[in-house]
Amino acid sequence: MNDNHTANFTLSEQDMIQALRLYARTNLLAPGLLKRFAVLCILTLFLLVALSFWITEWTIDTAPYLTSSIVGLSILPLAFPLLVIWTLGSHNIRRILKHVPAYQVPFEYTWSKEGLGIHLEDEDRFIPWKTFLKWAENAKVIIVFESARKYRAIPKRVLTDQQCEEIKQYLTEVRKS
Repeated sequence: MNDNHTANFTLSEQDMIQALRLYARTNLLAPGLLKRFAVLCILTLFLLVALSFWITEWTIDTAPYLTSSIVGLSILPLAFPLLVIWTLGSHNIRRILKHVPAYQVPFEYTWSKEGLGIHLEDEDRFIPWKTFLKWAENAKVIIVFESARKYRAIPKRVLTDQQCEEIKQYLTEVRKS
């Protein structure tokens, strides 16, 4: 039985969008960063309440408007990065696919129990599974992190269910995000 498996593909716009969203979900919604965003939102809330008392007088008529404005503005620090990724992410990906030749060529991934081989026109790399920091998946893509910010996308559309399970099995020694 051959221990090496191969998948040939070209990254599509949808593959890259799914990988970017998974990356955002994995990194931006990580517990430590989420706590920092929550603290920032609470501090923003207190600042806005203090400013509203200084700037205007609270009355029965103005309280609902001030309250909804303050709460809305206080969640902006949390919402802004996510909005940028979900709205501008697809625009940036289309631009990257159009202007960066490296994403327009076919990839070949090979894998075995030792690691993942990445073969491009001008690059051949072999990365042992244990060197990946972490990995994550959604219904469309698996991403493996070489560093905190560099990841490789493996689209599930090019894998059989058995191959997908095999890759996930090899990644089990890597911490799942």
